[in-house]
Amino acid sequence: MEPFNLQEFIPYRLARLSGRVSRSLAQTYRKEGLATVHWRILAQLADNPGLTAVEVGRRIDLEKSKISRALAAMEAKGWLERRRDPSDQRAAIITLTAPGWALFHRIRPMAQAWEAKLLDTLPAETRQQLLALIESLEQRLDQTESG
Repeated sequence: MEPFNLQEFIPYRLARLSGRVSRSLAQTYRKEGLATVHWRILAQLADNPGLTAVEVGRRIDLEKSKISRALAAMEAKGWLERRRDPSDQRAAIITLTAPGWALFHRIRPMAQAWEAKLLDTLPAETRQQLLALIESLEQRLDQTESG
């Protein structure tokens, strides 16, 4: 049997890298009073206005109870609002409010600067390859998870 090398086990390396990236980036937006989940929701709604809670949860890969608590906290702070979906009265459409947009526009440049610093040693072609590899892995997971 071949020896197991954890450092060459890609799921481990990706999980470890993801955690480190999240913790480091979080220092950027914690100064604004945001938790990681709040930043992810804020960014997702800025990129895709009018999602439901289920759609937000699916896109940021978070369970329903955590999404509900985060949305309630963000709504209480005035960063987003929920309105009944006219096509489905059980669902609510979530959008950023003016203060939510202002917060996003304050944090986005800081997050982008953090990303630029992380990737500044990678040539543009390598960055594009990295994005393509991530997309390929996500598509493969979609295939394996759906059956």
